[in-house]
Amino acid sequence: MATVTAQANLTTYGRLVDGAFTRVQDCQTAERFMARRAYGLFSKVMHYAPFLQGIHSVVVDGNEAVATVKLPEGQPGRIESPTWMRCDAVLLDSLISVTGLLLNTSEDAADDQVLIAVGIERVILTTTCLANFEGEWFVYTSIKSAGNNQFIGDVFVRSPERQVVAMMSGVRFNQLDKVKLGKFLGAANASVSWPQQPVSRPDCMPAQKAPDTAAMSTVELPIISDTESSPMTATTAVTTPPEEKYRNPEIVIKELISNYTGLDPADIPADAVLIDLGIDSLSLMEFSDELNAAFESSISTVGLGQTSVENLTEMVRQKSPWDSRLTNGSDNIIPHNEPVSPIDSGIPSALLQTKLNGVVGHEGDKTAATRDPVEALLEVDSQFQDAANRNGYIAYGSNVLPLQNRLVQAYILEAFEAMGVPVLSLPSGTVIHPIKHIPKHSKLVARLWETLQTHGVVFIQASIVVRGRGTPEFGSAAEAYETFVSRFPAYLPEAKLMKLTGENLAPILKGEQDPQSLMFGSSASFNIMEEYYANSPMVSTSTDQLVTLVMILLRGHEMHHKSDKRVPRILEVGAGTGGTTLRLAQAIEAARIPCQYTFTDVFAPIVSKAKDRFVDFSWIDYDTIDLEEETRAEHRNRYDIVIGTNCVHATSSRVETCRRLRDCLTDDGVVILSERTQPLAWFDITFGLLDEWWVAENGTEYPLQPASKWMEVLQEAGFSRTSFTRGVGSEASLQQLLVGSKSARIG
Repeated sequence: MATVTAQANLTTYGRLVDGAFTRVQDCQTAERFMARRAYGLFSKVMHYAPFLQGIHSVVVDGNEAVATVKLPEGQPGRIESPTWMRCDAVLLDSLISVTGLLLNTSEDAADDQVLIAVGIERVILTTTCLANFEGEWFVYTSIKSAGNNQFIGDVFVRSPERQVVAMMSGVRFNQLDKVKLGKFLGAANASVSWPQQPVSRPDCMPAQKAPDTAAMSTVELPIISDTESSPMTATTAVTTPPEEKYRNPEIVIKELISNYTGLDPADIPADAVLIDLGIDSLSLMEFSDELNAAFESSISTVGLGQTSVENLTEMVRQKSPWDSRLTNGSDNIIPHNEPVSPIDSGIPSALLQTKLNGVVGHEGDKTAATRDPVEALLEVDSQFQDAANRNGYIAYGSNVLPLQNRLVQAYILEAFEAMGVPVLSLPSGTVIHPIKHIPKHSKLVARLWETLQTHGVVFIQASIVVRGRGTPEFGSAAEAYETFVSRFPAYLPEAKLMKLTGENLAPILKGEQDPQSLMFGSSASFNIMEEYYANSPMVSTSTDQLVTLVMILLRGHEMHHKSDKRVPRILEVGAGTGGTTLRLAQAIEAARIPCQYTFTDVFAPIVSKAKDRFVDFSWIDYDTIDLEEETRAEHRNRYDIVIGTNCVHATSSRVETCRRLRDCLTDDGVVILSERTQPLAWFDITFGLLDEWWVAENGTEYPLQPASKWMEVLQEAGFSRTSFTRGVGSEASLQQLLVGSKSARIG
């Protein structure tokens, strides 16, 4: 039903949605992107002609979005027909497309599916909305599932005066197969031929012109019933611009950034990092594609968000076949001394700028340099809050953890119910029979009951578990998962890992599923683990700190060895998926510090995988090291720095393992461990499924211990000086850097 009405009928809605507009716009964790990104996403299925591209900017927060809509100038056919004044189809399409964009960028949209609008229950348009208005409209939309792969959205449109001037309620979307839809649209558009517009290199992006009205009037658009847009194909021709357009790649890059963020290119600082400028993780793929198309380069999206404009400019000069035409270039072969071979610093992973704050963030900043690890830790501590802010590791304990704990409870309760113990169905005071599980998971099951006791669901007397009064109100685990990821999208890596193990908790406890195979046995699961170690806000913040610390020490080494030019050696143990390796290798290349680096893990297949992943870092060597075995001769007294992330806790004796690491160090060497130092319930339903989690001190201690305990371990292992990161706030004490120096005084 469509209604044209005066303003009064929508006044009530205006009061209701006013807070929603403000909440989404002010949300610090919301995704933000501009028109280019929006229509870039749509182009994977359908192409919008320039005159149809009314979405100017979008802010997405979970199942809600706020957008600015402004129709492009030069709308075709308006002189020939006045019907648009009664119902402006282009405007309505742009308004509803905000909901389509929200849905198709959400987790509800499968990779091989697309969500298409198939109907609208009610439309109310005020006379204000129908006026010939050339300004901006402000749109709020929200979505929810209607079951059976269907979704419903509501759209509210506000004028610059903050009045609601239109409402579309009950906009229904269905999931369609992307391939089938593509074939259908391809056939429908086979006879449509748009005037080709050359696409230049982005340093001189032309202003989009309105389609030729005469040409437009002869084109018959395909009619697709009840869709949110009128699709049409467009052909673009890429032309090679004149040579002078390659004279300053920084201008090219800033123009590209402007297309995604709306920032004036002149206002973009050279030292600004892409993600801080507003190019979020969703935008990086298209940004990388356009960047590589512009310069015919091969820059990857891995780590690209943490790259600064100036470092990206330098990378482009190195990787582009047009490098001889680019000004301000330089020879960027890093002067690695023998036996490290020279490397191409324009690596495909592209990244050269890490998330460091001031230490290696700018090539010219070499003030933070010392060989004293305790002194270096002071600098690292001072940068904790900046690192946490960059990685979204903010208010974790107060905001994120409560919802994360709900999700843990949901997975535990559903697993126990699947094993014949429906805890929530039992009356308060009922003695709960033991869960039937395989013996090796006894410690884990005890921890799971303790987790439920923490939330009042049960209480434990001696070894007897009794139903408590607490009854959580968060629905199913699937619902708790959706709530968590919509509220805290930055924590999606943790959520995916929890989902992987949580949904399989019952078969794991019964011995029907091997957790090692589940978490590492397939490419899909390995990718989840890799994403966690690379992008988890907590781990990323700690990795930033580790990289900062190592770079300070490397600069100190470089200054100390100016005369003999001795190359520092780094050993990484338990390197696993390589999350730490990647970030540190990028920082070393960015700083142009000659270095020898040895990547090791206990599992040979992981080491083999790392060789392929880091093939462009030709100065990295590879080996297998079992931390439970004595140090081999070739590793003794060899390394200046030994690092390990979340691995030493998973050994039978922390002291003996740290002693073996000390054996690897030179006389002035330093060990740096990044370890979780506080127990969190979600660790138990993920890493707690692995046998290694429970071997600490021959199975007598919980694996995660506070930093003070680790200092005792390092001292007992023979380290002369020990210290750890402190930072500010509770977040700083969940994962910390633990440092041990072999020598009491650095010579």
